[in-house]
Amino acid sequence: MGKNINISKMNTEYSSLLIHKELADSLSVQEYQLYKLHFGKKDALVTVITSEHIPPDHVYIDKKTYGFLKVPDSIKANLMMSGNNIVIGPLIGILAAGKKRALRKMLAVLAEDSKLYETAGISLAVFSLEGISLSDSVIKGYILHADKNNWKKVVLPYPAAVIKRIKVNNNWEEHLAAVFGKSILNLYNFDKWEMYQWLKGHPELNKYLPDTKLYTGPDDVINFLKQTNKCYIKKSFSSFGRNIYKVTRKPDGYQLNYLKKKSQMDIYLNDNDLYTFLEENSQTEEYLIQQCINLQLINNRTMDFRHILVKDEKGNWINEGCIGKRGSINSIVTNTNSFLKPGRLLLRDSQYFNRKEAVELSDEMARLSVKFAQAIEETCPAKGNYAYLGIDMAIDRDKNIWLLEINNVNPRHRLAKYAGYPNIYEKAVLNCLHFAKEVSLDFSDHSAAFSKDVTE
Repeated sequence: MGKNINISKMNTEYSSLLIHKELADSLSVQEYQLYKLHFGKKDALVTVITSEHIPPDHVYIDKKTYGFLKVPDSIKANLMMSGNNIVIGPLIGILAAGKKRALRKMLAVLAEDSKLYETAGISLAVFSLEGISLSDSVIKGYILHADKNNWKKVVLPYPAAVIKRIKVNNNWEEHLAAVFGKSILNLYNFDKWEMYQWLKGHPELNKYLPDTKLYTGPDDVINFLKQTNKCYIKKSFSSFGRNIYKVTRKPDGYQLNYLKKKSQMDIYLNDNDLYTFLEENSQTEEYLIQQCINLQLINNRTMDFRHILVKDEKGNWINEGCIGKRGSINSIVTNTNSFLKPGRLLLRDSQYFNRKEAVELSDEMARLSVKFAQAIEETCPAKGNYAYLGIDMAIDRDKNIWLLEINNVNPRHRLAKYAGYPNIYEKAVLNCLHFAKEVSLDFSDHSAAFSKDVTE
């Protein structure tokens, strides 16, 4: 591989790539042979010409091919071979925001991982939905100058692979699937109800699922509470502990706990008040009713465990680590003022587990997390080609393990970094990038619309 190669255009009419002889030899490129030159989803046929009279870290592309591939001016990138293909980059994209303004606010945080992008040997572009131009198949976003650790605003071809970090509507989903095929990662985002339905059919895994029903009206909650005194009502698609209500049946009514603007609400309602509250707060989106698990506590604080799952470059699921989350006093979720710690150590903080039990439960959760990831990908009708997941589990007071949620939009692996374990985060990012890089080199997924013999 040629690293940090300066790529420029040259004033010639022939579709050609001028490369230093030493670099050509290191890539096993033969002079005067025809190769496909790739940048993102675009490729063009070029004839390789070698020279010892140009700088070893420079290559030159004829101006017509350079323009067709939409290579930015003054770019530095790796050059690699894959079969009869010469690849610039490869160009990997992160679909990070819906709007350009939101994307700009994220650039500083995204640049923090510049060394990881460099280690992975890729050219990284970030873009928003608003930056996708459907008419000419380009993205308007930013490409990272790793050596300068800053972003350059550019127009680029569609990337060779895309790591999707946002939820999109059905129309965008169909477009992205048509353009990228298997080279867009985490394309289809499933909700809690879909997850429950898919895993319910797995005999080995369904025992770890809390009993869950689809909410259709207040009577569903009343009937559910006739079987058990407590339940959760939660949005089928939400995160960060939002839109979760805990209902407890009392002799004279119901106790309702929920989070409102970071404050814990604790109110008592009679039958009519509960009906009114549920009707007013569940009209617009799909809600679920879920069994209330008697969770382990540490000083009246709930705890659960985020497992960081990513694929390696061979497409195998890897559990990179577990971060335990401990919530506020008497909170029904762990997302408020969370205390973060490696899962095994947080288990040992609880008076319910000795050292041996903490190790055994940690290992079992790690094993199950991989099983859950594999089962989701096997069952998902859309075959979402997932590359990273955040799997939340909890343990009850009888030491049973429960699956709470599988985060698949943007699983916040940075939790490991915030917990003081950046090595877990960095390994997760690198594995995800290596998998994206491997996916990008599957040229069978490239459309003829992105290829051209520029000598025509």
